[in-house]
Amino acid sequence: MVLGDVVDRQDILKALADQLENKLWHLAEQFKVTLRGLAQTEHFDLDDRAAVGNALHSSLPSAFAASELGSEGFKLIKDVVGPGNKIVAKVEIEGEERSVCLELHNAGPQGGTRKKKHQYASEDVAVEPRFQGFDVVAPKRLLLFLAYHLNGVRTAVESLHLVFSDGVDRRSIQLFKADESYVAQSAPVQPQKMPEVGSALKIRERALGEANKHARKANKRRNAAPSS
Repeated sequence: MVLGDVVDRQDILKALADQLENKLWHLAEQFKVTLRGLAQTEHFDLDDRAAVGNALHSSLPSAFAASELGSEGFKLIKDVVGPGNKIVAKVEIEGEERSVCLELHNAGPQGGTRKKKHQYASEDVAVEPRFQGFDVVAPKRLLLFLAYHLNGVRTAVESLHLVFSDGVDRRSIQLFKADESYVAQSAPVQPQKMPEVGSALKIRERALGEANKHARKANKRRNAAPSS
């Protein structure tokens, strides 16, 4: 994305959900094996979110292979520092191919995570002066958390969200299984905070309620949630 492009982050989230939803849920279903194994492990505390998160992060390469997402164009990369495993995919946004990099995180029921930014949020942003007329700065790549919430007995993923993690805002969207339906509810757009540096991208705010005009035409409808 070049300097000066106009980005509607709500539309981006909807496009990501349309293209990635079923595939990412197929990946999330693979974690049942790991979670059920943890439930049978003596002395393991399933209420320890950090421990469960570390276990699922460790199981991601095997789960990724079992989901066969590699044949769908996805890649799994491993960084030597931080939460090393990343899921990379290509998506089409308004006719342009964009790179998406996802970090897996244990989350609350609305996709809230303890970590504030993606590992690459700073590295992916070029240090450059602010230019008049640009409202918000953001990385060129689409950096998001794949935030999962477990069911009550911690044996399966109950809900799945994509959450912007580039430091511009925490806007998110819930992903639904193929057999689930959802009636969208409008939510106000919250003010966005500026990170310190970055490639300047102008973000277009839309009036409250306008999102209903752009509801998905499939059998389920949803709006991207505002920053949490």
